[in-house]
Amino acid sequence: QVAGSYRGFYISHVRDEEEGALDSFREVIRIAREARLPAQISHIKLASSPVGGKEQEVFRQKDDARRDGLDISADVYPYTYWQSGIIVLMPPEYAMRGKATVQNWDDKPGWEKALGEIGGAKNILVTGYAPEPGWQGKTIDELAVQEKKDPVALIQDMVRLTNGTVGVVVTAMRESDLKAFLAHPRVMFCTDGGLRGSHPRGAGSYPRILGKYVREDRVLPLEEAIRKMTALPAARMGFGNRGTIAPGKKADLALFDPRTVRDTATTKYPHSAPIGITDVLVNGTPVLQNGRMTGERPGQVLRRT
Repeated sequence: QVAGSYRGFYISHVRDEEEGALDSFREVIRIAREARLPAQISHIKLASSPVGGKEQEVFRQKDDARRDGLDISADVYPYTYWQSGIIVLMPPEYAMRGKATVQNWDDKPGWEKALGEIGGAKNILVTGYAPEPGWQGKTIDELAVQEKKDPVALIQDMVRLTNGTVGVVVTAMRESDLKAFLAHPRVMFCTDGGLRGSHPRGAGSYPRILGKYVREDRVLPLEEAIRKMTALPAARMGFGNRGTIAPGKKADLALFDPRTVRDTATTKYPHSAPIGITDVLVNGTPVLQNGRMTGERPGQVLRRT
């Protein structure tokens, strides 16, 4: 409510993106209504089988909220897999028995339920496990065969040895849900990535949208994809001098070939640079020129205008 009185808005990393996702989205809408401020659902997804295919119900929630005068939107990245720590897979009813502890994460029925919701151990790729660095890049399914253990028992051992700090990339979303979110006019694009992560989204999100979902799959037209990368998020954040090409606006520009642009980053090589992008200018200064980094760093903190 205080933020709302200062023209702020609520950006939510929702409580549950898996079985409880729809309830979590309702919670965001409730907060927006009670605090009287706009709300944004970060990297929206339906990340388990019980909610897979329910994207139209999500849209109905948002449409109903907008008819009530609420300002609700979301952003999405273009992958059907996410990156985090393995303990986030544990269903809340098991993980949160009082205080979350490693003992709670050691619950076999909880892990069995978690694996069932994401389609099995084959969909969990290990990206960080300090006791066995060589396990990086292998799935829990593969490691279970290698170690001659049941997948659940293997996960329990890994959690015990690391106090729960096992990095994973988990394939859990449906392609049809992802495409619906990408195409929705009120959903803008994001990366949810960084320079050090094991997920390719940091290096690949926008070229992947342009190459796969615009050029190849024709999920949305090029012009709409560009709007969702630039003008829409700039307007959402209140950056009035950015997001469009016009006199007096900041020259944040990317030059690319729509016939060839695509991502090359993978879970094995998450920082691999895209192709088809020749030049990038930030605040009018070239940072990528003829495919080569210039070494310039003209970026700055952005504030609402």
